[in-house]
Amino acid sequence: MPKAELHIHIEGSLEPEMMFEMAVRNRVTLRYSSVREVREAYDFSDLQSFLDLYYEGTRVLLYERDFYELTWAYLQRASSQGVRHAEIFFDPQAHTDRGVNLGTVITGPRRALEDGERRLGVSSHLILCFLRHLSAREAMETLHQALPYKQWIVGVGLDSSEVGHPPEDFGAVFEEAGRLGFRKVAHAGEEGPPEYIWQALDDLGGGQDRPRRQVRGGFRAGTEAQGGADTADRLPALEREAAGVPFSRRAPRKADARRGVVRDGELRRSGLLRWIRGRQLLRREGQTRLL
Repeated sequence: MPKAELHIHIEGSLEPEMMFEMAVRNRVTLRYSSVREVREAYDFSDLQSFLDLYYEGTRVLLYERDFYELTWAYLQRASSQGVRHAEIFFDPQAHTDRGVNLGTVITGPRRALEDGERRLGVSSHLILCFLRHLSAREAMETLHQALPYKQWIVGVGLDSSEVGHPPEDFGAVFEEAGRLGFRKVAHAGEEGPPEYIWQALDDLGGGQDRPRRQVRGGFRAGTEAQGGADTADRLPALEREAAGVPFSRRAPRKADARRGVVRDGELRRSGLLRWIRGRQLLRREGQTRLL
């Protein structure tokens, strides 16, 4: 069955074997001594322990070839599992802060995505994410530096360590991104409080951008009284608006999937951070429905 991959961080798709292969090729010393040790580290306990592993892996990505091979390997795996469209997040600041040229970070994946559409039949979009543990000023600089590649980037996002880095800090950056024609998404509510979800909706979304605005995460939406039910109701409404299908908050059932009903009370994750929400593409009566 054809699927759409709507949430994949390309650097997070780096397999341990490829990590070590690139480390040897690029003469990068990792803190892990073996592939097995990296795989054991995947048993992380919280968001930050995952991010520590994530950023360790990015250190081996130095040249356009590396970014191409990383993206091409993902596309091959995804295609073999029925994925026909992928919306791919990437973190340029994780590389430019290490001295890697922004053009290298974008051009490598872009070439792979072009090959993926031509050779595998997988269409795709790139979404540039700002690292929230860095400053809004640095995010704004990255946004403007990416403008020469704007035709390859469909939108901007916000990710990385959440606690202590509220979305409202990046309001001006997202306002500028909207003015420049980028679509806007943001991770919110993965570890931060419910008010972060409100901020992602109200401070980053923009009043006229609602059909294009999405929140990634939202796991805290119903956990506290403040912002609880109303916030949870608002999040799925955005998903429902984009998908054009009915919505209910009970647990998912196969019968519901067959009817095209989305059930996702708190936009639950499958796994701590590696929740890759590939939604099935169902074609019925000439309509495409996203689940």
